[in-house]
Amino acid sequence: MDYLDSMINEKTILNEEIERLEKEIKKSNFPDGYLSFNKNGDYYKKYQVMRVDGQRIRKFLTSKNKKLIEQLALKGYKECELQTLKKKLKATEAYISEYPQNSEGEFLKNKPGYREILLPLLESMNRSMEEKLKHLENAPNPGNPSFPENLIYPTIKGIMVRSKSESLISDELFRASIPYRYEYLIRLGNTLISPDFMIMHPITKEIYIWEHFGRMDDPEYVNNNFLKKMRIYPNEGYIPSINLICTYETSNHPLTIFEVDEIITKYFK
Repeated sequence: MDYLDSMINEKTILNEEIERLEKEIKKSNFPDGYLSFNKNGDYYKKYQVMRVDGQRIRKFLTSKNKKLIEQLALKGYKECELQTLKKKLKATEAYISEYPQNSEGEFLKNKPGYREILLPLLESMNRSMEEKLKHLENAPNPGNPSFPENLIYPTIKGIMVRSKSESLISDELFRASIPYRYEYLIRLGNTLISPDFMIMHPITKEIYIWEHFGRMDDPEYVNNNFLKKMRIYPNEGYIPSINLICTYETSNHPLTIFEVDEIITKYFK
């Protein structure tokens, strides 16, 4: 699925959500007006603001009006959610309408005159990219020297990793034919670091880093691993959600194959 297909799917989902929420708001029979606040010291006075015969009326609410206050607050929340969905739909529709249907580069590549010049150049570039892929997959890698005895989980690729979740990520990348290295030792600034997964995008050939933080309920791990790495990556051009992928888990919330597949589809397909 390419970006256009994804946006068309998103448009369908947004329309369904808008329709569902509009029906829910209508069915709820919320009271007229909206909730307004006026700070008085440490206390907030609450008002029901309505329009009656074209005039703005403000009615003071007390604790005796608890049910009315709750209904107005819920009404305000749902209406704001509805407006957000409509803004997303508008942006999605604009994206779809502006999305180029045909590749101008492909047209130029096949145009007489250009074709004879471009085809050899593009073939050379593709060979260069293939060499980069092979280098990433096959280059010698000393790996992370810390605690080699913890590399106990096998993967389909034939390498050993440190956790079941890393094995899951490794296997799903391998199944998707996405080239990567595990704990590939690199220098970022003045620091040698071994990212969990260093990945080359199979289409754009850009380098991505995927870090899995598996003990986020352990304060010592958070301080010595998560925070340490997150201080390094942004300064060296690896930005979360752009070219730095981060996944997390705790003992009560393990990483699932559904999350991994969703990430791989979002970033690499």
